[in-house]
Amino acid sequence: MPYCTRCDRQFQSEGALNQHIRASSFHYFCARCQRDFGSSRAKQQHIMDSPNHHVCFECVPERDFSAQGSLEKHRVDAHNLCTKCRLVFQTPGWLRQHKVLVHQVCGGCRRYFDTSEELEHHSAFSCSPSSQVSGNAMADDLGDSLSTIRRHYQQPLVTLLLDIQKTEIQHLKSTEFIRALECLYPTQNNTFMRHRINAFEERDYVAISCTWSHPLPLKQPYGKYYVQSRNRGFSQSTVRDSVFERVRKYMVHFDLRYLWIDKECVVQEDGEEKETAIQAMDLVYYRSKHPIGLLYQPILSIADLQLLAGLMTEKFVTKSGSQFKLSPGLPFESVRKILELLDAIVSDIWWTRAWTYQENYRGSTRMRLLIPHCISSKDYPNYYIKLFGDVPGEIVLNSTEFHEAATAFCLAFDPPASLRKSRQLVLERASKYTLLLEKPGVYGQDLATRSMTPLIIEDIEKRQLEVPLDRLAIIANCCQYSARLDCRELMKRGHSVSLAILALFLLNGEILYNGLDSRDRVSDGHNITHFLSTQAFNQYSPPQQARGLTYNKSCRFIDAVLKRRGIRTQGHLWKLGRRIDTSEFSNRLPYVEDDGSLTRDERRNLMLLANELGKRGFRDLRVEIIAYLERTDTSQSGNSFAKEYQKYMAKELAAAVSQCRLLRLGALWSFSDEHSPYRGIFICNQPETDDGPDYVFTASREEEEADDGGDLLNDIDRHVSLEVDCTITNGPIPNLHTRRWIHGLCFFYGCPRMDVNFPWPRAITQV
Repeated sequence: MPYCTRCDRQFQSEGALNQHIRASSFHYFCARCQRDFGSSRAKQQHIMDSPNHHVCFECVPERDFSAQGSLEKHRVDAHNLCTKCRLVFQTPGWLRQHKVLVHQVCGGCRRYFDTSEELEHHSAFSCSPSSQVSGNAMADDLGDSLSTIRRHYQQPLVTLLLDIQKTEIQHLKSTEFIRALECLYPTQNNTFMRHRINAFEERDYVAISCTWSHPLPLKQPYGKYYVQSRNRGFSQSTVRDSVFERVRKYMVHFDLRYLWIDKECVVQEDGEEKETAIQAMDLVYYRSKHPIGLLYQPILSIADLQLLAGLMTEKFVTKSGSQFKLSPGLPFESVRKILELLDAIVSDIWWTRAWTYQENYRGSTRMRLLIPHCISSKDYPNYYIKLFGDVPGEIVLNSTEFHEAATAFCLAFDPPASLRKSRQLVLERASKYTLLLEKPGVYGQDLATRSMTPLIIEDIEKRQLEVPLDRLAIIANCCQYSARLDCRELMKRGHSVSLAILALFLLNGEILYNGLDSRDRVSDGHNITHFLSTQAFNQYSPPQQARGLTYNKSCRFIDAVLKRRGIRTQGHLWKLGRRIDTSEFSNRLPYVEDDGSLTRDERRNLMLLANELGKRGFRDLRVEIIAYLERTDTSQSGNSFAKEYQKYMAKELAAAVSQCRLLRLGALWSFSDEHSPYRGIFICNQPETDDGPDYVFTASREEEEADDGGDLLNDIDRHVSLEVDCTITNGPIPNLHTRRWIHGLCFFYGCPRMDVNFPWPRAITQV
């Protein structure tokens, strides 16, 4: 009987075998050339090399033309191809703008000129102004440097940022969309019914993350499955059959009833209903207990399965302190094969899209990756079932664990030149931010001194999008930004995407380094992602008990407003005064009850501090610390953000006393410069000098969860504690310049916040 060795299946006839080869997702059959290939890469290479194929990879699904001329005309007409540099553009307007800026083409008569000077002369004296390219097209300039953007708009960057700020809107996520989430459930005869669930309460649904286009040049079939229409009829689904088949196997295995997929569960006609769904879509993956990402690049051999198992069980990597190293005796050939396997996995189309990045990020530790395999059950022992599950034909990986394993392996060795490109690709697409950003701390623990935000923006910038402006929404969803920008207004005003990202970053309270002692951290020749990775504040110091990157994510100004002079925000400004040398304290710790949210030693160290401050005449602070300790005697349940943050600072202060570190007392500053009592105790980070007073700026605010109508504000808790330089000008608002992060326990009940200004860094004002 005819036999398929790849799938380990027998068939009744050659015709049945041929039909199987043409239809199976584990075969890579070229219908035009009547050839079957062993992998998607082999088939793609065939299509690239064969004179019989002329494929448009911009089309979804891809279109294969019989002649090169037909493909060229199609790409010019349908995809706005620039025939000179071979780039495609989203709209004809952007193509015209590109030709004017790059190729010296007149937007009116479409004549090419050798130099920009000739084009300017022609535009001024020979061509009608009404025929020139409109300036309203928004420039997708993520690859351009800040100086290039400055020259293009012929205005200072600050002026452009202030104009972008005018498009700010308060973003609300519709809770009604989540409370009545439209899902599908399978019935017999390949049909799916619609059903609404409250995803705030019912989270046992599968949220599918997949690309609408198939990664292979071969079009995959659809239409086998029918979905109930919203008018209660049934229609053929345009979702690929293989997607439904794979998801149904997963649902049956885990006894799940409902699934959500954007192509069927979101109204596709443009309008308010679709826009509401798009803005709240990230919550679908965040609320689901079963978000899954469908990859298409299969595991073809038992050898690759063994390598993947070894990778996920940390067989190939050891950790010494905070450093990863390859396991002793691991041959270089094995290292190469592991990296080739990772390269193949992250080369899947799923890793290249910005929307699937958001779905993976918001799915968090619940996201599972489904990777197809064609390994027979006899070669799939229980050991692999424990690692990868036993969903038929699927390897199931926890996405977070895969990111950790892939990143640890890539950080464990310095690859030779032949492997550097693959290693870089893996780190770009499947990195674990914790492993990339955490470094050894001064007191033994690993600390993340940087925020994830610049890396998130950089990773989103590298991924593909049909609509470039969608990056703003994806960045805002991943970073939990409540302040958004009106994309329609941005388009009307013709603003830069790069500066829109920078404005979004600042309006949501993210902090730039603007220190007085700074040399220019970035060159004006770098683009926005490099600017943010270098100029964003990167000296955070998360408390030992806090989750480092989660803590850093909340280090944001409150109510940030862009002004001509800088970034205005609100908080408390402290003037540092008396130094307290804890090495002079008594060696005998006072007795305290072992109760509350602090350990007994922490409570004893804080009581020691209170007593020593009392001896030195700071009775108000002594009373505040004792009152705080009495409040912590109550139950830890239901702690607010303010109590939790104060607990972190109390633990840091107790540790500083135990380590005999130097402390500084702080009093709230005011313009009158009148003496006010000490209300704060700060832990010195650096050796102190007597060259004048120092200042600390603090601010905190609990997240605002919903508006009066119940819509979500997408906000997070915020806290700032910065040692700053303070300069006073003629105005009523002090100018502050960032120095370093500082921990401290403050008591400012009833003291109102004040306005402060953080002047623009020179990297923005001097471009």
